[in-house]
Amino acid sequence: HVPEDADALIIAGMGCSTAVGILERGRDRLPAMKQIIVAVNNHNDDFRRWISDNGYTILDEAFVKDRDHEYTIEVFCTEPHGLYSPEEIVLGPVLMETAPEDYIRYISQITDNMMRWLTIGRQNDPAWRKAAIYNAWLDRWRNEK
Repeated sequence: HVPEDADALIIAGMGCSTAVGILERGRDRLPAMKQIIVAVNNHNDDFRRWISDNGYTILDEAFVKDRDHEYTIEVFCTEPHGLYSPEEIVLGPVLMETAPEDYIRYISQITDNMMRWLTIGRQNDPAWRKAAIYNAWLDRWRNEK
């Protein structure tokens, strides 16, 4: 039960589908929230896609490494926003701009791992497309430095 006068929402420590389910069930309450903070522990790109598909605005993002786990924290509101690009959904629009060192290391590591496991014959595989987005962004980021 959420108090009627609540104006902020934090969802953390669960998977994307569970967090989305909570948000879907409380959709009518979301516009009253000044801040919605969500940290899912899997499928960050699916969560950003849900934000995008609903026309919501990502206000801020943070990348946190805690022990052996990496988390992305999304702060968003229900103010209208156009669809985010595939690159923004995979990488995070704010994280793409701020590019924290820990995030760069994380993206480099998962890109290397993905490229090692994927073969050229699987270019239509969603994981290959995600790895290609990571790789292209890393190349651009490195060239701009």
